[in-house]
Amino acid sequence: MSAHCPKCKKPVPEGALQCTHCDALLPSEVLAGPTSRPGVGGKWDVLAALEPLGSQKVYRVRNRTTDDEVALRMLPLSLGGEEAAQERIRNLLQRSKDLVGAPGILAVVGYEVEDRTPYFITEVFSGPSLQDRLKKEKALPVDLVRRIGLAAATALAAAHKISFFHGELRPGCIVLGPEGEVRVTDFGVGKVVSEVTAKAAAGGGGLGPAKPGFYRAPELARNDIPDARSDLYALGCILFEALTGDRRLPDPYREACAAPRPGAPFPDPTAAHPLMDSSMREVIRRLLAPAPADRFESAAAVMAALKGEPFPRASVVSPGAMLPPE
Repeated sequence: MSAHCPKCKKPVPEGALQCTHCDALLPSEVLAGPTSRPGVGGKWDVLAALEPLGSQKVYRVRNRTTDDEVALRMLPLSLGGEEAAQERIRNLLQRSKDLVGAPGILAVVGYEVEDRTPYFITEVFSGPSLQDRLKKEKALPVDLVRRIGLAAATALAAAHKISFFHGELRPGCIVLGPEGEVRVTDFGVGKVVSEVTAKAAAGGGGLGPAKPGFYRAPELARNDIPDARSDLYALGCILFEALTGDRRLPDPYREACAAPRPGAPFPDPTAAHPLMDSSMREVIRRLLAPAPADRFESAAAVMAALKGEPFPRASVVSPGAMLPPE
C-alpha cells in the first residue's frame, strides 16, 4: 500500500517522513494504516477499508482479544509524538463519554498510540464527509442541506446539554451515511488534531490558537472563550457553503464582525446569493449574527427553525445595499 506526496503527487511509502521523489518533508496527510505498523496490526484484525474522512483512512477491525468490531481512524503520525496533545485528547474523551450513543453523534470512544501510530476508535459508521461531498458537487439541494443542518443541530443540542462544545465544527466533521444518516464527529478532539497538524505543517513550534478561518466565530478571533454560540456560528457557515458552494462572505459583513454590537442591524451575509431559499436564508442570517447574543439561543432553537417553526428574524440591512463591489 502507498500514499501520495501532497507536493509532487507521486506515491510514497506509508509512514514515510520525506518524499522519495522530490525530497519534500511529508506532513500529516501521509498516514500509516494498521497493516503497515506491526504494533497496531498485532492488536486488530482488519476486516475492511471504509470510506476515508478527508486524508484520514478508516478501517473496520476486530479486536483480537475481545472480538469487538469497531472502526479505527488513522490520525497524523505527528500526533504520536505530542505528549501534551495526547493528554488533552484523553481528558476530552473522558469528559465526553456521555455523548456515546447520543442522537446524531459519531462518538470517538477511544484514542490509542501503537507503534508510534495514533488512531481514534469509533463505532462502525461509513460514509464520506460533507467536505468530500462538496468537493464533488459544490452546492447541494436545499432539502438535503436542511436535513444535514437538522442532524447537526440535534448533535450539538445533545453536547451542549452537558456543556460540551465542539470547537472545530466544519464539513469534514459531518459524516453522510449510505442510507441518508448524518452524524457529527470529533467533538472537542478535532481542535487538538487541527492544531497539531498546523504545527507540523509549519515546521514545529508550540501549539497556539488556531488561525481564524471561514468557520471560526468572530469572537474567537478576539480570544473570547468559545461556547455553544460559537458552534452555532460554524453551523451557519456550513449551511451557507453547502447551499451556495461559496466560502466568501461580503466585505461589509466581515467588517461588522470585527466590532459587533449586540442588537444592532448588521450587513446581510447572504446578499450575494439572492436566489437562496428564503427560509434557509433567515436561519443562516441568524446563525451568522456577528454578536453571539443575536444568534439563536440554543441548538434546540435551530432545530425548531429548520422544522419550520417561527423564530425572531435577524436584523439585517437591505440586501440590495450589500452586494460586494465588482
